[in-house]
Amino acid sequence: MTWAPANCSGSCTSQVLNFFTFLVQYLGFSYDSKFTSTKTDGKESGLRDEFDFIVVGAGSAGCVVANRLSEIEQWKVLLLESGDEEPAVTGVPGLWPVLRSSSLDYGYYTEPEHAICAAAANKSCHVFRGKVMGGTSALNDMIYARGNKQDYDDWENLGNAGWGFEDVLPYFKKSEDAKDPLLLAKNPDSHGTGGYLTTEQFPYKNKNGRAIIDAWKELGLEEVDYNSGSQVGVSNLQFNSVHGSRLSTNGAFIRPIRGRRSNLVVRPNSRVTRVMINRYSKRVTGVEYFCSKTSTLKMVYAKKEVIISAGAFDSPKLLMLSGVGPAEHLREAGIWVVKNSPVGRNLHEHTVIVPFTFDLKKESRTTSSFDDMRNDLVYWMSSHEGVLSSTGLQSTVAFLQTSFESRPGVPDIQVGFAGSSTSSDSASIATSYYDKAVIFLVLLKPHSRGQLRLNVSDPLWSQPLIRLNSMTDPRDSEILVEGVKLASKVTRTKSLKQKGFIRTKPAMCQEYEVDSREYFECFVKRYTFTSYHPVGTCKMGPKRDKDAVVDPRLRVYGVTGLRVIDASIMPETTRGSINAPIIMIGEKGSDMIKEDWL
Repeated sequence: MTWAPANCSGSCTSQVLNFFTFLVQYLGFSYDSKFTSTKTDGKESGLRDEFDFIVVGAGSAGCVVANRLSEIEQWKVLLLESGDEEPAVTGVPGLWPVLRSSSLDYGYYTEPEHAICAAAANKSCHVFRGKVMGGTSALNDMIYARGNKQDYDDWENLGNAGWGFEDVLPYFKKSEDAKDPLLLAKNPDSHGTGGYLTTEQFPYKNKNGRAIIDAWKELGLEEVDYNSGSQVGVSNLQFNSVHGSRLSTNGAFIRPIRGRRSNLVVRPNSRVTRVMINRYSKRVTGVEYFCSKTSTLKMVYAKKEVIISAGAFDSPKLLMLSGVGPAEHLREAGIWVVKNSPVGRNLHEHTVIVPFTFDLKKESRTTSSFDDMRNDLVYWMSSHEGVLSSTGLQSTVAFLQTSFESRPGVPDIQVGFAGSSTSSDSASIATSYYDKAVIFLVLLKPHSRGQLRLNVSDPLWSQPLIRLNSMTDPRDSEILVEGVKLASKVTRTKSLKQKGFIRTKPAMCQEYEVDSREYFECFVKRYTFTSYHPVGTCKMGPKRDKDAVVDPRLRVYGVTGLRVIDASIMPETTRGSINAPIIMIGEKGSDMIKEDWL
């Protein structure tokens, strides 16, 4: 494929446009094109297109499921992905911001929000989702965070037997190939080795990272491994990368086996339009999909199961297109109702706020000329080293606990630093370059809930109607205000001041006294936005749960031969970035399928 960046011809400088041209020329190709350029899609001429299992979506969970099911040689497995092959540009850690709004992004936007994205046009939040092999794991910031032990014990306490922390920990470890010798030595029982998914701290160390760690320790926080034991404290981040190069789930779970397992067929550019369900038996027979390369509509059949792994937005959309969803809404869209189900409810995600900004003294800046940046890219291409082999200032994390959470070791606020610039175009392309810094906070356990529905005027081809409703529950504002107050303390530490971090006052909320409660409340009202971590729209739960779409074995209620395995099944979100939990769900869901069929 040829990767295409976001169209900024009307707003980008000529230098930015020239750099994008350079990127497309040298990193717009895909290493995986060899798999699709010379061979057909695995269908033998004249025969019924049939598989044992069909996996819909080659994202964070779907790639895991396709890998694990195809371990059984007698099972024929098909993996369908609406996007194209993963291009080489996704591998550069420092360039991850240019992947958003590019040809790899679905480009979804929410309906106008009431309490977040106030600065966005029509108060509509951009919610980027990966439309590419690897899904959003090919576009995100690569953070590996499992969440907290309590997250999974809470899932089990909601009636989801087998989803407690002790049940899911083996599946985190099964995927992992941890490369940090210090973490392995300190917490050998918490990390896995030898799995498909490499985790590491970036080999390239940002020159300001140690000062940030020291600043938090100055306030009494302990330096911890947030993926082991107590999460409250400060840490260097762990990433899904290999020696300074992104490792998506496509790169980890599919590329090593693609072309080597004859029972696995992968078809990119294949958008599933509906799951075929017998109206009388309620049994799944296969899927219908549109091949964008040939502009043809095709059918493929499943002898055992169809597994939907299309993510928190497109999994519920596909279920509703297939007749599984709120009956009245489906009839409004002209869709035959197979099963009246609460699909699309329980939508929620982490909310982010950026309340603090800094100017940096010269010795702490990393901004670069475009010539130097081009040289840095050439160096990365030859060695996977240098400044572009990390995400810059976003290399540390602090997990804090407000008065609203009293359980030991359980945080409700996450705090991170990121680089920015108002004077350098290089910072708009790569997180590696900055002359300013910001602090962002993440609300880890939101109470607010939204919903997703079809666009009834064009249910198939238009994006779903996404209403996050973030920050509409007043408890979320209370927690975030206290979190901002806690985080403000780090802005006054000696460690940051000695490193040249000079706090500045943003243009907004100047009518209030700096760091007063009214000042923090103003920021929470005006400057919150989405974190790109949607979950919950095909909620897992026992039959008694009125919002449950799938049972604790991830089988869709009321339909035979259909499961959902991805972020949409989470009854509640986890404390941290969600990619690692989604991969765990893929691992555990795959084992459940094997248990049922072997």
